[in-house]
Amino acid sequence: FNYRMNDIQEGLGISQLQKLEEFIDKRHQIANLYNSELSTIGISLPYQDIKTYSSYHLYPIRVSKKKGGIIQRKLFDYLRGKNIGVNLHYIPIYRHPYYRELGFKKGYCEEAENHFKEVISLPMYSGLRKKEQKFVINSIKQFYKN
Repeated sequence: FNYRMNDIQEGLGISQLQKLEEFIDKRHQIANLYNSELSTIGISLPYQDIKTYSSYHLYPIRVSKKKGGIIQRKLFDYLRGKNIGVNLHYIPIYRHPYYRELGFKKGYCEEAENHFKEVISLPMYSGLRKKEQKFVINSIKQFYKN
């Protein structure tokens, strides 16, 4: 299979690369607001080592019955019910069909299972407006009050 990029795809790629630093800076602003607004309500926020620089491709929060009393699916459904584009990431690799056929079973890695049951990715894209982000934040805070 030989794939060649066409001129339109190439031009789009070049224009996006020229904006990459701007996109990542915007994602850092979004992450900083999430960090400051959500740090006190009983969820785990993404860890960022000071020696690294994340692109914040995702902004995964971790909810836990142990830490905040919240079940992931309830918060996920609540936010989706408010038309907030949250997602679940990632199913443990050994639970995919190829690895199941090799004999791997659900529960093989306890931490991977816990992560999958507790993580929700919040909206994170460079075009996210502050008003939209505040709606996400306020919705999460409201959920935790109830």
